[in-house]
Amino acid sequence: MLSGEWAVLEPKSCCISLAINKYVYAEISQNKKFILLNFPQININSLQATFDCKAKKLLFLDNISTEQISKMGFARLSIENSLKFLLSKNININSFSLAISSGETLIGGQKVGLGSSAAVCVAVVKAILKIHNQNIVSQKNLKAIYKIAAISHFQAQGKIGSGYDVATSVFGKSIIYGKVDERFLKLALEQKNIEFLFEKPWPSLFIKSITLPPSMTVNACFCGQSASTALIVEKINKFKKEKKDLYFKFVKEIKKVTFDLIQALEANNQQLVIDLIKENAKLLSDLGDASGSGLETKALKKAIDLSTFDNAAGKFSGAGGGDCAIAVTFDKQIADKILENWRVNKLIPLDIKIL
Repeated sequence: MLSGEWAVLEPKSCCISLAINKYVYAEISQNKKFILLNFPQININSLQATFDCKAKKLLFLDNISTEQISKMGFARLSIENSLKFLLSKNININSFSLAISSGETLIGGQKVGLGSSAAVCVAVVKAILKIHNQNIVSQKNLKAIYKIAAISHFQAQGKIGSGYDVATSVFGKSIIYGKVDERFLKLALEQKNIEFLFEKPWPSLFIKSITLPPSMTVNACFCGQSASTALIVEKINKFKKEKKDLYFKFVKEIKKVTFDLIQALEANNQQLVIDLIKENAKLLSDLGDASGSGLETKALKKAIDLSTFDNAAGKFSGAGGGDCAIAVTFDKQIADKILENWRVNKLIPLDIKIL
Protein backbone atom coordinates (compact mmCIF):
# COMPACT_ATOMS: atom_id res chain seq x y z
CA MET A 1 0.00 0.00 0.00
CA LEU A 2 1.35 3.38 -0.99
CA SER A 3 -0.93 5.43 1.25
CA GLY A 4 -4.10 5.22 3.34
CA GLU A 5 -3.28 2.60 5.99
CA TRP A 6 -5.87 2.40 8.77
CA ALA A 7 -7.94 5.29 7.36
CA VAL A 8 -9.18 2.96 4.60
CA LEU A 9 -11.04 0.96 7.25
CA GLU A 10 -13.33 3.91 7.91
CA PRO A 11 -16.23 5.24 5.76
CA LYS A 12 -15.54 7.72 2.95
CA SER A 13 -11.82 6.98 3.02
CA CYS A 14 -9.59 5.30 0.48
CA CYS A 15 -6.10 3.97 -0.05
CA ILE A 16 -3.66 3.72 -2.95
CA SER A 17 -2.63 0.12 -3.59
CA LEU A 18 0.18 -0.93 -5.93
CA ALA A 19 0.11 -4.11 -8.00
CA ILE A 20 3.44 -5.96 -8.21
CA ASN A 21 4.97 -8.77 -10.25
CA LYS A 22 4.77 -11.49 -7.58
CA TYR A 23 2.21 -14.22 -8.09
CA VAL A 24 0.35 -17.08 -6.51
CA TYR A 25 -0.19 -19.89 -9.01
CA ALA A 26 -3.18 -22.21 -9.20
CA GLU A 27 -3.08 -25.41 -11.25
CA ILE A 28 -6.43 -27.12 -11.75
CA SER A 29 -7.70 -30.10 -13.74
CA GLN A 30 -10.76 -32.33 -13.89
CA ASN A 31 -10.96 -35.19 -11.39
CA LYS A 32 -13.78 -37.72 -11.86
CA LYS A 33 -13.68 -39.13 -8.31
CA PHE A 34 -13.26 -36.29 -5.77
CA ILE A 35 -11.74 -32.92 -5.05
CA LEU A 36 -7.98 -33.35 -4.58
CA LEU A 37 -6.04 -30.57 -2.86
CA ASN A 38 -2.31 -29.85 -2.81
CA PHE A 39 -1.04 -26.82 -0.87
CA PRO A 40 2.69 -27.58 -0.34
CA GLN A 41 3.48 -24.28 1.43
CA ILE A 42 1.26 -25.38 4.35
CA ASN A 43 2.07 -29.11 4.08
CA ILE A 44 -1.29 -30.15 2.63
CA ASN A 45 -0.64 -32.89 0.11
CA SER A 46 -3.13 -35.08 -1.81
CA LEU A 47 -5.99 -34.20 0.53
CA GLN A 48 -9.25 -35.72 -0.70
CA ALA A 49 -12.54 -33.88 -0.27
CA THR A 50 -16.02 -33.57 -1.67
CA PHE A 51 -18.54 -30.74 -1.78
CA ASP A 52 -21.93 -31.26 -0.18
CA CYS A 53 -24.23 -29.25 -2.46
CA LYS A 54 -27.09 -29.37 0.04
CA ALA A 55 -25.07 -28.21 3.06
CA LYS A 56 -22.87 -26.07 0.75
CA LYS A 57 -19.78 -27.22 2.59
CA LEU A 58 -16.46 -28.85 1.78
CA LEU A 59 -16.18 -32.28 3.42
CA PHE A 60 -12.79 -33.89 3.91
CA LEU A 61 -12.49 -37.59 3.14
CA ASP A 62 -9.06 -37.88 4.81
CA ASN A 63 -8.18 -37.30 8.44
CA ILE A 64 -7.12 -33.71 8.93
CA SER A 65 -6.26 -31.85 12.13
CA THR A 66 -7.93 -28.67 13.35
CA GLU A 67 -4.59 -26.91 12.89
CA GLN A 68 -4.43 -27.96 9.23
CA ILE A 69 -8.00 -26.82 8.62
CA SER A 70 -7.11 -23.46 10.17
CA LYS A 71 -3.98 -23.12 8.03
CA MET A 72 -5.94 -23.69 4.84
CA GLY A 73 -8.70 -21.26 5.86
CA PHE A 74 -8.18 -18.81 3.00
CA ALA A 75 -8.12 -21.57 0.37
CA ARG A 76 -10.94 -23.62 1.93
CA LEU A 77 -13.34 -20.70 2.18
CA SER A 78 -12.45 -19.60 -1.35
CA ILE A 79 -13.29 -23.09 -2.64
CA GLU A 80 -16.58 -23.22 -0.74
CA ASN A 81 -17.66 -19.72 -1.77
CA SER A 82 -16.71 -20.28 -5.41
CA LEU A 83 -18.85 -23.40 -5.49
CA LYS A 84 -21.72 -21.60 -3.73
CA PHE A 85 -21.51 -18.92 -6.42
CA LEU A 86 -21.71 -21.54 -9.18
CA LEU A 87 -24.70 -23.17 -7.50
CA SER A 88 -26.41 -19.78 -7.33
CA LYS A 89 -26.02 -19.63 -11.13
CA ASN A 90 -27.46 -23.18 -11.52
CA ILE A 91 -24.12 -24.49 -12.76
CA ASN A 92 -23.35 -28.17 -12.11
CA ILE A 93 -20.42 -28.71 -9.75
CA ASN A 94 -17.53 -30.85 -11.03
CA SER A 95 -14.78 -32.47 -9.00
CA PHE A 96 -11.24 -31.26 -9.63
CA SER A 97 -7.61 -31.45 -8.61
CA LEU A 98 -6.26 -28.13 -7.33
CA ALA A 99 -2.68 -27.20 -6.44
CA ILE A 100 -1.61 -23.80 -5.11
CA SER A 101 1.94 -22.46 -5.10
CA SER A 102 2.67 -19.22 -3.24
CA GLY A 103 6.45 -19.53 -2.98
CA GLU A 104 7.07 -16.33 -4.98
CA THR A 105 5.48 -14.27 -2.22
CA LEU A 106 7.46 -15.81 0.65
CA ILE A 107 11.01 -15.61 2.00
CA GLY A 108 12.17 -18.70 3.86
CA GLY A 109 8.55 -19.75 4.21
CA GLN A 110 7.63 -16.44 5.85
CA LYS A 111 5.02 -14.00 4.60
CA VAL A 112 6.60 -10.64 3.86
CA GLY A 113 3.54 -8.41 3.40
CA LEU A 114 2.90 -8.75 -0.33
CA GLY A 115 -0.75 -9.74 0.03
CA SER A 116 -0.16 -13.47 -0.44
CA SER A 117 -3.31 -14.51 1.45
CA ALA A 118 -5.44 -12.29 -0.77
CA ALA A 119 -3.68 -13.64 -3.87
CA VAL A 120 -4.39 -17.21 -2.73
CA CYS A 121 -8.09 -16.40 -2.50
CA VAL A 122 -8.11 -14.83 -5.96
CA ALA A 123 -6.11 -17.66 -7.54
CA VAL A 124 -8.45 -20.30 -6.10
CA VAL A 125 -11.59 -18.47 -7.22
CA LYS A 126 -10.30 -17.86 -10.75
CA ALA A 127 -9.17 -21.48 -11.12
CA ILE A 128 -12.50 -22.95 -9.99
CA LEU A 129 -14.56 -20.64 -12.19
CA LYS A 130 -12.26 -21.39 -15.13
CA ILE A 131 -12.61 -25.19 -14.76
CA HIS A 132 -16.39 -24.65 -14.77
CA ASN A 133 -16.15 -22.85 -18.13
CA GLN A 134 -16.67 -19.34 -16.79
CA ASN A 135 -15.06 -16.30 -18.40
CA ILE A 136 -12.56 -14.96 -15.87
CA VAL A 137 -11.41 -11.87 -17.78
CA SER A 138 -14.65 -9.99 -18.51
CA GLN A 139 -15.25 -6.92 -16.33
CA LYS A 140 -18.54 -8.38 -15.09
CA ASN A 141 -16.92 -11.61 -13.96
CA LEU A 142 -13.88 -9.85 -12.49
CA LYS A 143 -16.30 -8.01 -10.21
CA ALA A 144 -17.85 -11.37 -9.25
CA ILE A 145 -14.39 -12.83 -8.62
CA TYR A 146 -13.58 -9.86 -6.40
CA LYS A 147 -16.75 -10.40 -4.38
CA ILE A 148 -16.14 -14.14 -3.89
CA ALA A 149 -12.48 -13.66 -2.95
CA ALA A 150 -13.19 -10.64 -0.73
CA ILE A 151 -15.89 -12.52 1.20
CA SER A 152 -13.55 -15.49 1.64
CA HIS A 153 -10.65 -13.31 2.79
CA PHE A 154 -12.90 -11.37 5.18
CA GLN A 155 -14.21 -14.60 6.74
CA ALA A 156 -10.77 -16.22 7.00
CA GLN A 157 -9.31 -13.15 8.76
CA GLY A 158 -12.06 -13.15 11.39
CA LYS A 159 -14.21 -10.53 9.63
CA ILE A 160 -11.58 -7.79 9.62
CA GLY A 161 -9.70 -5.93 6.90
CA SER A 162 -10.57 -3.70 3.96
CA GLY A 163 -10.05 -6.06 1.01
CA TYR A 164 -7.75 -3.67 -0.85
CA ASP A 165 -5.21 -6.42 -1.49
CA VAL A 166 -7.94 -8.68 -2.90
CA ALA A 167 -9.04 -5.98 -5.35
CA THR A 168 -5.45 -5.27 -6.39
CA SER A 169 -4.86 -8.96 -7.04
CA VAL A 170 -8.09 -9.39 -9.02
CA PHE A 171 -7.56 -6.44 -11.34
CA GLY A 172 -3.75 -6.69 -11.52
CA LYS A 173 -3.06 -2.98 -11.55
CA SER A 174 -2.51 -0.09 -9.17
CA ILE A 175 -5.79 1.22 -7.80
CA ILE A 176 -7.55 3.74 -5.61
CA TYR A 177 -9.71 1.66 -3.28
CA GLY A 178 -12.58 2.43 -0.91
CA LYS A 179 -13.97 -0.48 1.09
CA VAL A 180 -17.51 -1.79 1.18
CA ASP A 181 -19.76 -0.75 4.05
CA GLU A 182 -18.75 -3.40 6.57
CA ARG A 183 -22.18 -3.47 8.21
CA PHE A 184 -23.74 -4.57 4.92
CA LEU A 185 -21.20 -7.38 4.57
CA LYS A 186 -21.46 -8.59 8.16
CA LEU A 187 -25.27 -8.55 8.20
CA ALA A 188 -25.55 -10.68 5.06
CA LEU A 189 -22.99 -13.17 6.40
CA GLU A 190 -24.73 -13.34 9.79
CA GLN A 191 -27.97 -14.13 7.96
CA LYS A 192 -26.10 -16.73 5.88
CA ASN A 193 -27.30 -15.00 2.74
CA ILE A 194 -24.14 -15.14 0.67
CA GLU A 195 -26.12 -15.34 -2.58
CA PHE A 196 -27.47 -11.87 -1.76
CA LEU A 197 -23.87 -10.60 -1.66
CA PHE A 198 -23.13 -12.16 -5.05
CA GLU A 199 -26.07 -10.40 -6.70
CA LYS A 200 -26.41 -6.97 -5.09
CA PRO A 201 -24.21 -3.88 -5.53
CA TRP A 202 -21.91 -3.30 -2.56
CA PRO A 203 -22.50 0.08 -0.91
CA SER A 204 -19.47 2.40 -0.62
CA LEU A 205 -17.20 0.06 -2.61
CA PHE A 206 -14.92 2.08 -4.88
CA ILE A 207 -12.24 0.70 -7.21
CA LYS A 208 -10.52 2.89 -9.77
CA SER A 209 -7.22 2.42 -11.58
CA ILE A 210 -4.48 5.02 -11.13
CA THR A 211 -1.55 5.67 -13.46
CA LEU A 212 1.71 6.35 -11.66
CA PRO A 213 4.34 8.80 -12.99
CA PRO A 214 6.65 6.86 -15.34
CA SER A 215 9.83 7.95 -13.56
CA MET A 216 8.59 6.95 -10.10
CA THR A 217 10.54 4.10 -8.50
CA VAL A 218 9.13 2.03 -5.66
CA ASN A 219 11.37 -0.47 -3.85
CA ALA A 220 10.52 -2.65 -0.87
CA CYS A 221 12.40 -4.58 1.78
CA PHE A 222 11.42 -7.29 4.23
CA CYS A 223 12.31 -6.44 7.80
CA GLY A 224 12.67 -10.03 9.01
CA GLN A 225 9.42 -10.32 10.95
CA SER A 226 5.98 -11.25 9.67
CA ALA A 227 3.16 -9.11 11.04
CA SER A 228 0.12 -10.41 12.91
CA THR A 229 -2.65 -8.33 11.37
CA ALA A 230 -5.34 -9.66 13.72
CA LEU A 231 -3.31 -8.72 16.82
CA ILE A 232 -2.56 -5.21 15.53
CA VAL A 233 -6.21 -4.64 14.59
CA GLU A 234 -7.22 -5.66 18.11
CA LYS A 235 -4.86 -3.05 19.59
CA ILE A 236 -5.99 -0.30 17.23
CA ASN A 237 -9.65 -1.12 17.91
CA LYS A 238 -8.96 -0.81 21.66
CA PHE A 239 -7.37 2.60 21.03
CA LYS A 240 -10.36 3.60 18.88
CA LYS A 241 -12.75 2.65 21.67
CA GLU A 242 -10.81 4.34 24.47
CA LYS A 243 -9.62 7.48 22.62
CA LYS A 244 -12.12 7.89 19.84
CA ASP A 245 -11.45 11.58 19.13
CA LEU A 246 -7.69 11.10 18.84
CA TYR A 247 -8.16 8.01 16.67
CA PHE A 248 -10.41 9.85 14.22
CA LYS A 249 -7.99 12.82 14.18
CA PHE A 250 -5.36 10.44 12.79
CA VAL A 251 -7.87 8.96 10.33
CA LYS A 252 -8.83 12.43 9.09
CA GLU A 253 -5.21 13.44 8.56
CA ILE A 254 -4.21 10.20 6.81
CA LYS A 255 -7.32 10.49 4.63
CA LYS A 256 -6.34 14.05 3.60
CA VAL A 257 -2.75 13.02 2.82
CA THR A 258 -4.03 10.19 0.64
CA PHE A 259 -6.43 12.39 -1.34
CA ASP A 260 -3.66 14.99 -1.80
CA LEU A 261 -1.26 12.25 -2.91
CA ILE A 262 -3.69 11.02 -5.57
CA GLN A 263 -3.77 14.54 -7.04
CA ALA A 264 0.01 14.88 -6.82
CA LEU A 265 0.53 11.56 -8.61
CA GLU A 266 -1.91 12.48 -11.37
CA ALA A 267 -0.19 15.85 -11.80
CA ASN A 268 3.29 14.25 -11.67
CA ASN A 269 4.26 16.72 -8.92
CA GLN A 270 7.32 14.75 -7.85
CA GLN A 271 8.45 16.73 -4.81
CA LEU A 272 4.93 16.92 -3.44
CA VAL A 273 4.61 13.12 -3.83
CA ILE A 274 7.76 12.66 -1.74
CA ASP A 275 6.65 15.18 0.89
CA LEU A 276 3.22 13.58 1.26
CA ILE A 277 4.66 10.09 1.67
CA LYS A 278 6.92 11.46 4.40
CA GLU A 279 3.88 13.02 6.06
CA ASN A 280 2.00 9.73 5.80
CA ALA A 281 4.93 7.88 7.37
CA LYS A 282 5.01 10.35 10.29
CA LEU A 283 1.27 10.01 10.89
CA LEU A 284 1.48 6.20 10.93
CA SER A 285 4.43 6.31 13.33
CA ASP A 286 2.54 8.71 15.62
CA LEU A 287 -0.57 6.52 15.47
CA GLY A 288 1.53 3.55 16.55
CA ASP A 289 2.99 5.52 19.46
CA ALA A 290 -0.34 6.96 20.58
CA SER A 291 -2.08 3.57 20.46
CA GLY A 292 0.80 1.55 21.90
CA SER A 293 0.31 -0.88 19.02
CA GLY A 294 3.91 -0.90 17.81
CA LEU A 295 3.04 -0.23 14.18
CA GLU A 296 6.55 0.95 13.36
CA THR A 297 8.94 -1.70 14.68
CA LYS A 298 12.65 -1.00 15.16
CA ALA A 299 13.45 -2.79 11.91
CA LEU A 300 10.79 -0.87 10.00
CA LYS A 301 12.05 2.41 11.45
CA LYS A 302 15.58 1.53 10.37
CA ALA A 303 14.39 0.74 6.84
CA ILE A 304 12.45 4.00 6.67
CA ASP A 305 15.34 6.10 8.01
CA LEU A 306 17.71 4.52 5.50
CA SER A 307 15.40 5.47 2.63
CA THR A 308 14.60 9.04 3.63
CA PHE A 309 16.39 11.80 1.69
CA ASP A 310 15.39 15.24 0.32
CA ASN A 311 14.12 13.51 -2.83
CA ALA A 312 13.12 10.10 -1.43
CA ALA A 313 10.67 8.88 1.19
CA GLY A 314 10.18 5.66 3.11
CA LYS A 315 7.23 4.24 5.05
CA PHE A 316 5.90 0.90 6.13
CA SER A 317 3.33 -0.68 3.85
CA GLY A 318 0.08 -2.17 5.14
CA ALA A 319 -0.93 -2.65 8.76
CA GLY A 320 2.59 -2.35 10.20
CA GLY A 321 4.05 -4.34 13.07
CA GLY A 322 6.44 -6.13 10.71
CA ASP A 323 6.43 -7.26 7.07
CA CYS A 324 7.87 -4.69 4.68
CA ALA A 325 8.83 -1.07 4.18
CA ILE A 326 8.77 0.77 0.88
CA ALA A 327 10.92 3.57 -0.54
CA VAL A 328 9.75 6.01 -3.20
CA THR A 329 11.93 8.25 -5.34
CA PHE A 330 12.20 9.66 -8.85
CA ASP A 331 16.01 9.41 -8.87
CA LYS A 332 17.52 6.08 -9.97
CA GLN A 333 20.85 6.75 -8.23
CA ILE A 334 19.05 7.39 -4.95
CA ALA A 335 16.96 4.24 -5.48
CA ASP A 336 20.15 2.20 -5.91
CA LYS A 337 21.67 3.84 -2.81
CA ILE A 338 18.60 2.90 -0.74
CA LEU A 339 18.83 -0.73 -1.85
CA GLU A 340 22.50 -0.79 -0.87
CA ASN A 341 21.72 0.85 2.50
CA TRP A 342 19.20 -1.89 3.20
CA ARG A 343 21.59 -4.70 2.25
CA VAL A 344 24.41 -3.30 4.39
CA ASN A 345 22.06 -3.12 7.36
CA LYS A 346 20.85 -6.73 6.91
CA LEU A 347 17.42 -5.81 5.61
CA ILE A 348 16.19 -7.86 2.66
CA PRO A 349 15.37 -5.97 -0.57
CA LEU A 350 12.50 -7.56 -2.45
CA ASP A 351 12.79 -8.16 -6.18
CA ILE A 352 9.57 -6.44 -7.19
CA LYS A 353 8.30 -4.37 -10.08
CA ILE A 354 5.19 -2.19 -10.03
CA LEU A 355 2.78 -3.25 -12.76
